[in-house]
Amino acid sequence: MIDSGTTVLEFVKALPDVSIQVMVDSLPALNALSTYQHMQVHVIGGKLNIDNGIFEGSLAHDTLSNCHFTKAFIGTDGIDLRAGLTTTNTANAQLTRLMAEQADEVYILADLSKFYQRALASIMGFERITAIITQQGVSDEFKELFLNKNIKLFEVDC
Repeated sequence: MIDSGTTVLEFVKALPDVSIQVMVDSLPALNALSTYQHMQVHVIGGKLNIDNGIFEGSLAHDTLSNCHFTKAFIGTDGIDLRAGLTTTNTANAQLTRLMAEQADEVYILADLSKFYQRALASIMGFERITAIITQQGVSDEFKELFLNKNIKLFEVDC
């Protein structure tokens, strides 16, 4: 399962065209994968929010409720020590939370600007997160939190 967001879209663009099944919830991710020959690409469906290119609504929720994923790659607008993962889009928060619930492993993709940020809507706490993938430079405070919650941290060069 591949969520929406600018950092997640960069991840999508870097995916190799291999024989796997993926489901996306955004038009930009769908467009990026539309020329792949070996990958089976599914869309959650629902109402397309023209402002951000994200599919949402009850049809999207129903689709996700009936799917199971080995991995979910999720974006976020904020990572806060107390609030966990947050977003500015309240409708998207519920869908993103469901993505995580339906996945065996949850990977958060976020650039450093998302740390110490708290947006309007709560997505989830840190309990379901398998790993966080971000740039180098994560604070010791977050590193300690991730260590205590058994969350793997991957700091990459950009």
